[in-house]
Amino acid sequence: MTALRAALLGGLAAAACAGPPGRPLDADFLAPWIEWTEAARDERFRAPVVGRALAPDELAEVVVRELDATFPARELERIGWAGRSIGLLPPDSDLRRALLDFASDGLAGFYSPRRRALFVVAEPRGGRVGRLGPAGSPRLRDPTVMVHELTHALQAQRSELLDLTVVLREHDDLAFALGAVLEGEAVWTAFRDLERRQGIPLTAPDAYAQEMSLAWAEEAYPEIPRALRDPILLQYPLGYALVTRWAARGELDALLAQPPLSSEELLHPERDAAGETGVPFLELPDEAPRGCALQHRNTLGELGLRIWLAERRGPESWIAEPAAGWEGDRLAVYSCPGERAAFVWVLRFETPADARAFEVVASDGLVDLGAELVGPPRVERPDATTVVLAAGVDDALRARLLGGMRARAYRSLADFLADRPELREALDALPRAQVRPGAAPAAVR
Repeated sequence: MTALRAALLGGLAAAACAGPPGRPLDADFLAPWIEWTEAARDERFRAPVVGRALAPDELAEVVVRELDATFPARELERIGWAGRSIGLLPPDSDLRRALLDFASDGLAGFYSPRRRALFVVAEPRGGRVGRLGPAGSPRLRDPTVMVHELTHALQAQRSELLDLTVVLREHDDLAFALGAVLEGEAVWTAFRDLERRQGIPLTAPDAYAQEMSLAWAEEAYPEIPRALRDPILLQYPLGYALVTRWAARGELDALLAQPPLSSEELLHPERDAAGETGVPFLELPDEAPRGCALQHRNTLGELGLRIWLAERRGPESWIAEPAAGWEGDRLAVYSCPGERAAFVWVLRFETPADARAFEVVASDGLVDLGAELVGPPRVERPDATTVVLAAGVDDALRARLLGGMRARAYRSLADFLADRPELREALDALPRAQVRPGAAPAAVR
């Protein structure tokens, strides 16, 4: 679910070609914000930044139009159906409605990689509806949003990470890790701007994490499914803590060139998750149960395991952390006759003790599943460090899926992309900013 809101915000304005939403922001209005962002980040923009202002009453309409354009209703229902089938989403959840509510609430601005444009939710001064220059500058809901979102514009000119979050599918764990780096850098740059211009000390990562606690989020957004809400909100504190550590060593550019590939690396900063062996990725064969069709594939990662356990067993599972030994996973959900589902979820752990711990709590989490499944869910441990959760998948097919499973560890994002030419093709199809001569954007290294 992590990639959903990233792609939604990344695609805002994509379908509004008949008439771009909002009004132009004059270059003179943007100029000081650009200067402050460059100074805070110690980087210069390599291309002009296009800016547009939205009135508050325009936002909801734009979000609806762009969600429908980015995620057609049928695709969104398929993803939501898969999440409900495995118990990751509540049975009565409406993923489209939740996305609309969450994307619109408190949104003060966003940078669109597809449009290569910065959108700001603002009130025009004096009722001006034309070009918003110095005489008609908009009132900003939250001035800090300008530096935050301009940092995303800077990211889009300097690397492909932001673009990748727009096109990445079926790998929520990787999408979370990349999103955390991007949001962490944007938060850090905005805080550094406040320090430079107003003398406000940088917020400590622990204090910021307390402000962005999941307990607060659950109280503030009780209607938003945990699987959508928690990964999005956790990107900010975990990403900010990561960026702060690397910036303190003067290695922030190195972090952007070699970002983490899993939530494990952010949840356990004391570990070198990639190490000498790399971050593990699993792929299952495309074969489906007889009469069924593959509908959804994903890698949920350690964070996804935690969220699934929290949804199945309650918040205490966050404390127990039975998912802490995660060493790779792959989920496949199938649609079967009678609008029923089948699924197989293969998980690998670092040690047999980790696998046993997850097997026990997963068994409890499967107890009340089954309303829309072909058969009762079950959990098994085919070897010492592997746990399989499945429903509607017979023993023979399960053996073929496990036997044909591909496991590969990657030590860099470049290696991961080299193994997936379809992602490179999708990246190359995105529009590029008109870069000034001699200042070409950097590719992922």
